Amino acid sequence: MAAEVPPDQATDHDSTGHVPVNPLTRKLNKILATKVENDPSTLEALKGLSEFFTENTLQRRRNLRSNIEGKSLQINEEFCKAVGTVKKELDGVNAEVTAIQQLYEEMKGQLKSAQTHMAALLNQTARLKAEMRTLDMKKSMASKFVQRFQLSSDEVKIIRGSRNKEIDGSFFDVLTHVRQIHTDCKLLLRSSQQRAGMEIMESMGLHLEGAYEQLYHWTQSKCRLLTGEFPEMPSLVQHAIKELRERPILLKYCLDELIIARRSALVRCFIDALTRGGASGTPQPIELHSHDTLRYVGDIFGWLHQAMATEKDLLFLLYDIDKAAISSSLSAITDGVCRPLRVRVEQVIVTQSGGIVISYKLANLLRFYSGLMPSFLDPMSSILTTCNELEQLSVKVFYACIHNYTTRLLERIEEPPQDFSATDSLTESLALLKEILASRDASLIPVDVQQDDLNTIVSSILDPLQHYCSESAAGLHATDMAVYLANCLYLMHSTISLYEFTDQHLEGLQGQLSAHIDTLVHKQATSFLVNSGLGPIHDALHTKSSSIKLCEMEGMDPGTVKASIVLFRKFLSDPYRYLMPQIQLLLSARLREDVQRKAKGIIVLAYEDIYKALHDPANSYDVESFKLQPPEQVKALLA
Repeated sequence: MAAEVPPDQATDHDSTGHVPVNPLTRKLNKILATKVENDPSTLEALKGLSEFFTENTLQRRRNLRSNIEGKSLQINEEFCKAVGTVKKELDGVNAEVTAIQQLYEEMKGQLKSAQTHMAALLNQTARLKAEMRTLDMKKSMASKFVQRFQLSSDEVKIIRGSRNKEIDGSFFDVLTHVRQIHTDCKLLLRSSQQRAGMEIMESMGLHLEGAYEQLYHWTQSKCRLLTGEFPEMPSLVQHAIKELRERPILLKYCLDELIIARRSALVRCFIDALTRGGASGTPQPIELHSHDTLRYVGDIFGWLHQAMATEKDLLFLLYDIDKAAISSSLSAITDGVCRPLRVRVEQVIVTQSGGIVISYKLANLLRFYSGLMPSFLDPMSSILTTCNELEQLSVKVFYACIHNYTTRLLERIEEPPQDFSATDSLTESLALLKEILASRDASLIPVDVQQDDLNTIVSSILDPLQHYCSESAAGLHATDMAVYLANCLYLMHSTISLYEFTDQHLEGLQGQLSAHIDTLVHKQATSFLVNSGLGPIHDALHTKSSSIKLCEMEGMDPGTVKASIVLFRKFLSDPYRYLMPQIQLLLSARLREDVQRKAKGIIVLAYEDIYKALHDPANSYDVESFKLQPPEQVKALLA
């Protein structure tokens, strides 16, 4: 750094009189004008200078340059020393790299030598690996073959158990496996392994036969134990029955054993239900109600129907949906109850004293159950045959009771009452018929059977009753007979008109009733003609010939005719006083009205004929003197 210039020597004057600019001044001005904070290098230099330039003295400033150069030298020496250390390290690394390069070259040579010597070994290793894969594949195939076509030792123990050994679910799994192996052997027979297939198939066949034999004895023993009233079929037994379907003969023997066990159980339970009742007295023994015929027989067949439904459900678990086999087996099971059933029901049918209605209700009850059972029984079964025979016997007894009743009725024919109403026997018989028909409505037998029944029953009772009425009215006069028979037929008609399927009988009764009503109409009309005075004139009109005049006939002179017309006017004033007393004895108001209406109609027609004849000029009557009323007026008065 330059020496400091004293202020008195800082400037000189040039020749022009201007003050010259000192270069140092210019440089200082330039330095002072410079903004240090914007020059990073200057700041860095000042920062470095501050580390060793700690005191701002004159000596320090004079030695600043030498100090800076000394510091720079020191730094360079340190740098050279550090570079020397790095060089030594790099020389060591270079030596090591050189050694490694030599080792690498040696190893490379050894590797090439090893590759040359290991080529054969690698080829042999590849060949062994290929052979190992082949052996693994063969081992896997052999393992799968054994697994598919052979039984394990545990499976052999299960399938070769003794007859008394208990069977569980594992047995059926092994049986399924054996059957599958036996089936798969057919694939071997189609291939080149026919000998192996035959040997395996023969072995599995022996296993199958042994297994089915064991299964047969086990199932048979289980079937013998199904003797309860409400047996529960174990699932293993159901499975065993399904498996034995592959051996129909063995299955038949097992089912026969089941049928024998269930037949004995059903008979025992049936006898217990009749005589002992439930275990705790509920329900009561059926025979406790033997005095009540309908309840007794209904309870017997109700119990039997429920028992057959239970047996059917049990068989359904075994046969699945084979309805024919279920019906056949159920028929065999129920054979045992036929004899006790027949003995008790026949005794009730033959000895019951409840009357005809009870006999008919009993017949309908048996007919209902006989029609209900074929839905799940063999048509040729003993129990169904027994039920049909009992039904036929009850129907036969019922009609025999009707026959005996009507026979006794015809043996004691009563005379008609004074009022010509129905006799007590007829009323009682019609009440019996009504009760029978009412009980038919409560029955559950098919409609076509009801129709046939009703026609037969009505004919069996009404035909003797009509004969009874005819015999009872044999000693009466025609009018009295007509009234009595009309009343009887009316009661018969009213009794059966309330029920369906009686149209044929109603038509027959209506025809007979109409005939007797016509008789009464004729008698009443004749009585009206006589009492009204029109009778002689009406008779004369029907007997006169065309060659003579009406006024010339005997009794048809104008005076007589006029007297008859006067009498007719009197009749018109009160025609009801001329009614026959028998007409009032008709039980039906409608029949009484019909008789009067039809008789009055005959009077009106007769009067119209007389009116026309008297007005006919050919008969030479003075019509004005008769003061005849028009037929329309007469008809209105009689109406």
